[in-house]
Amino acid sequence: MRHALLVLDKRSSPGSIRAIAAESPEEFVAAALAMLESKSDRGDQHRLYMGLVESPDFLVLLLQPGRFDRPRLLDVCRGLKEIDDLLDVRLARLAPGRHENAYGLPPEVVLRLLDILHVISSGPRLIQILGHLTRHPDERVASKAALLIACRLRNHDWVRTQFESPVPRVRANVVEGLWGVDTPFARKWLWDALKDENCRVAGNAILALHLLREPEAGKLTEQMLGDVRPEFRRTAAWLMGKLAKPEFAECLKEAAGDEDPRVREAVARALEVFRKPEVGGAISSPAKEMQMGQGLSPGNPDDPAHSITLLDNFPKPEI
Repeated sequence: MRHALLVLDKRSSPGSIRAIAAESPEEFVAAALAMLESKSDRGDQHRLYMGLVESPDFLVLLLQPGRFDRPRLLDVCRGLKEIDDLLDVRLARLAPGRHENAYGLPPEVVLRLLDILHVISSGPRLIQILGHLTRHPDERVASKAALLIACRLRNHDWVRTQFESPVPRVRANVVEGLWGVDTPFARKWLWDALKDENCRVAGNAILALHLLREPEAGKLTEQMLGDVRPEFRRTAAWLMGKLAKPEFAECLKEAAGDEDPRVREAVARALEVFRKPEVGGAISSPAKEMQMGQGLSPGNPDDPAHSITLLDNFPKPEI
């Protein structure tokens, strides 16, 4: 395989790359990356890289689940982006188009692609390429695309359209895309999102207001803990545990006898946080923690009370 790539390094074509990749995909990817890393001359490295990406097979193979775990794939893509600043554009063009899925990527690979792009690509240049994915038939893809776009686009009409989506995941991720954004534009939509019928959307909005040091955020969290809907009470308990503000302890103790067993379970988990020695603000500086990619963690994506996630080193656009 390495010999074949050495030949490719001298003279390549999309057809020859495709043939080598089809022979043994695993070995092809490993050998190609090894050769790229071995090139000390930036010009030689760039020439080999351009030969590889002339056919999309190389990038498609990189994205396949099971080939690399997320940290390794991020490292690989960051390294490739140092060679080619347009790597994010090349990757984005692999995604399903408005009318066809030219590369036959299944939803799991598209999700992986969007996740990687969200980390390695800053600025708005992917909006036009990926914007249509917010209407993808797979709700996971649509919501992941909504998060990526929301972090890069400040447009009232676009946000209004997404807030009208029947998919709660999409609405929730649009709100998540506004975390840490302290502008009248963001605050207007966060307050609107508090009225959403979905607990994750409303919970994301409350968390955003906490991050902005909104004085009413604590009161809103306490009110949610008293909501007639158990899923909202469960979300509030989860928020209180993650934020770990001392003033929430008494509210949680009073909610420990909630009639709903899942709410009681969430309350019990939150109270465990307050029994730890370091309690007194598990997230003492929410905005700082968000920027560092620390603090809240995703939990079970199918449980609205565990679906509120801090951006894991995702880039924040300039407003």
